Amino acid sequence: MPSSFKGTHGMIAYILTAKMSRSWWIPCQAKQELKFVSNSTPTTSTVIRPKSLSVEKEIGIFTKGKVRLAVTIDRNVCTPGETVVAVAKVTNSSSRTMRPRVCLIQREIYRAMGKTRIMKDGVCNTVGEPITPQTEETVCCPLKTPHEMAWPIHNCGILSVDYFLKVYLDIRFHLNPQVAFPLVIVPAHVMNSAPGGVVGPDTAQAQSKSDFPPPLASAEPHPEHSGCSAYGDPTLDQLPQQMTPYGPSSTDFPSSSASEHWQSPAALPFYTIF
Repeated sequence: MPSSFKGTHGMIAYILTAKMSRSWWIPCQAKQELKFVSNSTPTTSTVIRPKSLSVEKEIGIFTKGKVRLAVTIDRNVCTPGETVVAVAKVTNSSSRTMRPRVCLIQREIYRAMGKTRIMKDGVCNTVGEPITPQTEETVCCPLKTPHEMAWPIHNCGILSVDYFLKVYLDIRFHLNPQVAFPLVIVPAHVMNSAPGGVVGPDTAQAQSKSDFPPPLASAEPHPEHSGCSAYGDPTLDQLPQQMTPYGPSSTDFPSSSASEHWQSPAALPFYTIF
């Protein structure tokens, strides 16, 4: 089941409805929207580690110059509210003043009736110090992700949601050189349980495959069998070796044998009925 989502061209909502019907009365109902977060993880494994990309571009019309942008991010997997640090090394060999910018982009992909529509929206951004012409500088741009953000969706056939981190140089009247890093957003419990720093389908292998919590179990251990069975009865080892029989005892009857009181069928009188 995909997580709850509200976008530009679609939404995924889970609504709990309670309805009461009575005879001779108008039915009444109450609705409550539930915020559902799926346990689904990315379909491919992702190693939590720094990433680096670089781009080089020539700008200018009459006085051309080269600009080189090399970016390293400290992580490619994070949880909502964490800070991702991007370190940009800029070589400005042009006559333009530029400023590095870091932006978190949310991408929504809608699929219906054989058509695909992609929407991109900036979630948050940060701006670094300006870089003057003919200089080389290293700029650190920390970006804190918001606490409230839509969860990525990878298990829906008509809708996909993912994130990537875009780092670019803001140059007036020119196309901005840029690099983009895929960024995986996961819940905190998935990040803490990532084996060997790998997030993917095997991350929740030890957890339940269901999106619903497991049934509650008793917090107290079951009592051991110390003289009593599971239903409180004594065990077979503690039963007395000789059980007292039910009914009156043999001492209540005379000691004569049963043969003295028994008559054979031949000794019985014979009667003829007319």
